[in-house]
Amino acid sequence: MDLSNIKFPEKVNFDLNTAIILYRHYKDYIIPVVVIFLSVLILFFIVNPQIKQYLSSQNQLKTQTQKLQVLKNNYSFLASMDDAKSDADMSSLLSVLPLEKDFVSSMNAVSYAASKTGVSIGNFQVNVGDLEKDTNPAGLTGILYPYMQIQIDLGGKAETIFQFINVLYETAPIAEVSSIKFDQATATLVINYYYKQYSLENISSQSPIVPFSAQKENIIKEVSAWSNGSSQIEIPNFSPTNESSSSSVIIASPAASINGSPF
Repeated sequence: MDLSNIKFPEKVNFDLNTAIILYRHYKDYIIPVVVIFLSVLILFFIVNPQIKQYLSSQNQLKTQTQKLQVLKNNYSFLASMDDAKSDADMSSLLSVLPLEKDFVSSMNAVSYAASKTGVSIGNFQVNVGDLEKDTNPAGLTGILYPYMQIQIDLGGKAETIFQFINVLYETAPIAEVSSIKFDQATATLVINYYYKQYSLENISSQSPIVPFSAQKENIIKEVSAWSNGSSQIEIPNFSPTNESSSSSVIIASPAASINGSPF
């Protein structure tokens, strides 16, 4: 068949009659196509947003239900707590790790350890540091807990000095002997007394409250048995300073570490 001989009209007239003819000829196809097109529009612009909103509402409901359950569990846990035991544990922990620099408690601990072991207390210096900021006297980095540093001279035998350290390590507040320098019948100790502030802003009301583990309960029980250093003796030659004194270090206690924390 030679298509070159077929002549197409140069102009096609599309008028109302033509449209009616086309509609009558293809009406069996036009209506389903229109219905499908409208269905797709309804699916994308009406049904799909409704489905998303429903799923979002279900997620919100699930989240709020979980929060409510957490609050209920927290309330039940707090209601079942022994207030007297909780107050006693908190008091013990705060005496061991104070919220701020506590010079009086620190010196009471030194006095108590000295009276228990029979060592004599000589000169001492206190590095109070910045009273408004939690800085460490040694200028070390990576310190987890700030501390106040005390340098103190003790008189006694080496065995007695180490007994003093052992008693000090079981006396509140918590301390670390970072260095010892022996000179004949005296020893110079550098003692770090730690403290730690905490903020209620970091505690979320939505966080579940869980009881202490057995290990933490044992720690609380252990530190609660520490002495609070209530007995005091006279300490001469008080010399506070804002800078740590310079001295050569001969012996360091096992608790001394570069991160400045015995924990």
